[in-house]
Amino acid sequence: MAKSVYPLKEIVEVKQRRVEDAEKVVIAKKLALEKEEQKLAEREAEREHLDPEPVGQQPARIAAARVAHALFWPGEALLHLSAAAWIAAFLGFALLFGPFILSPRLK
Repeated sequence: MAKSVYPLKEIVEVKQRRVEDAEKVVIAKKLALEKEEQKLAEREAEREHLDPEPVGQQPARIAAARVAHALFWPGEALLHLSAAAWIAAFLGFALLFGPFILSPRLK
């Protein structure tokens, strides 16, 4: 019977290369994460320097926007107008192509 030879040295080298490649990827990802964390810290510092809007005026603006929306944006009317346009389009299609669809086939 022939003696089996296992290439353990080659397998260990391949595994070692894979580990080294994975370590390189991890290092690159850590550097990218550090850059993103630095950007985030800069953005947060910029945000802290901005003057926030006074809290007392915010609810009044929200209420005014809701009232203006209800008065000047007829959402339901546009919905009904859209539905009527769809119905008219379908009726036009049915009247135009209905006779062709319902007539007997030509031989």
